Amino acid sequence: WSCQNVELDHVDAKGDYFGMNCQDLVLKNFRLVGNYSFDGVKNMEVHNATMLSKDAFWNSDNVTVYDSFISGEYLGWNAKNLTLINCTIESLQGMCYIDNLVMKNCKLINTTLAFEYSSVDAKIHGTIDSVLNPSSGVIRADAADELREFAAKVQAPVADTLMGKGAFDGREDAYTGMVGMHGTKTSNYGITESDLLIAIGTRFSDRVLGNVKAFARHADLVHIDVDAAEVNKNVMCKYSIEGDAKVVLQRLNEKLTQQDHEPWMRHIREMKSRYPMTYNHEVLTGPGVVESIYKATDGDAIICTEVGQNQMWAAQFYKYKEPRQFISSGGLGTMGYGLGAALGAKLGCPDRTVINVAGDGCFRMNMNELATASRYQIPVIEVVVNNHVLGMVRQWQTLFYGERYSATVLNDSVDYVKVAEAMGVDGRRVTTQKEFDEAIQWAINLKKPVLIDCMIDPDDKVWPMVAPGASIADAFSEEDLDN
Repeated sequence: WSCQNVELDHVDAKGDYFGMNCQDLVLKNFRLVGNYSFDGVKNMEVHNATMLSKDAFWNSDNVTVYDSFISGEYLGWNAKNLTLINCTIESLQGMCYIDNLVMKNCKLINTTLAFEYSSVDAKIHGTIDSVLNPSSGVIRADAADELREFAAKVQAPVADTLMGKGAFDGREDAYTGMVGMHGTKTSNYGITESDLLIAIGTRFSDRVLGNVKAFARHADLVHIDVDAAEVNKNVMCKYSIEGDAKVVLQRLNEKLTQQDHEPWMRHIREMKSRYPMTYNHEVLTGPGVVESIYKATDGDAIICTEVGQNQMWAAQFYKYKEPRQFISSGGLGTMGYGLGAALGAKLGCPDRTVINVAGDGCFRMNMNELATASRYQIPVIEVVVNNHVLGMVRQWQTLFYGERYSATVLNDSVDYVKVAEAMGVDGRRVTTQKEFDEAIQWAINLKKPVLIDCMIDPDDKVWPMVAPGASIADAFSEEDLDN
């Protein structure tokens, strides 16, 4: 068939081969059994179709399939725009060459479709200042190895999110730290200056974006995600690939040639040197506690967190080597989550050191779980960063609400060491960095459930910070405030 403006309704077709070279082809209530080909079709719509094949190929510019069932042995799609809505795809293997794929309310059963995205590949080859932004989707897909290869081929810096910790080795030269409200200046400035941002398995939360209109304003955005609902939800992207991060990165790695962006990487290294993560080494601080844990465990521990400042410090000052080293409730913001998570992590990985970094406010939410640790002798280490306040809320009240402190002061006489001992857990209180360095080594060697109560200043803050509604390019540090 070589036709224009064709509409077929209530058709039951059987045969070995169908060749259609049409413009504006509409198939409704269509049952197609056999080997078939839609070759050279422009603008095809398929409604309420059942397509059963052994070997099928669609070569079409724009394909939209609604409410259809597609099954067979092999299916090849070559399309500029393919949209699948309310479709069930079963028992298919296929190679798909698609520029833009959209899947909504689709079910894939025993199906493997390998996608090749020529426009994304071409865009990567045509840009100079790229940044990769991986999140938890990389970890869930077990795609850390593919991400490492992808970052090396693109030769781009990697700025992760809170839930992406460990997706890329934090010790690598290309790693720039977390992006967003408490991200590093290098990550925030790098994304702002980039001409291509490749986001992988992320939902673009408000804490990452800051001012949406100013976010990555010079960059074309590529969003890779298994959930089509996340694409173009919080930020508009120029290119999107809906698919498993591992499969997508494997396909891109196969197509990509080695890029050379050394001037851009040199600029990133200069920013890392210019804007290091620093803190006051003269007194015991949250960052000092976390950095000491990193050194004492050689970066091999599983770190759980509660919510707030303790969570941010654990993300900023521990260099995560691999996926699932960082366990946190993330955007759910569940105070009290960390201690129970640590117990589960230790039972699941009994040979790993497991440490929960908590604030005193969060510890109050679930400190009864120390009795669980004691009863079953689960050797987790509970590190309470104790500033006698709800630190993150107090930080906002200090910086943005004229120091009007409401419901954030916890300055009472509760003794957490005695609480721990009453529940059968060894405890120790520390007030200096030297005391904590000794205490964390003691706790690791003891191999019993332990609590360390770390007394820090109520006004110890998380830096850098992006003010609410501001661009991530406006991240500021304590030194910026002083100046």
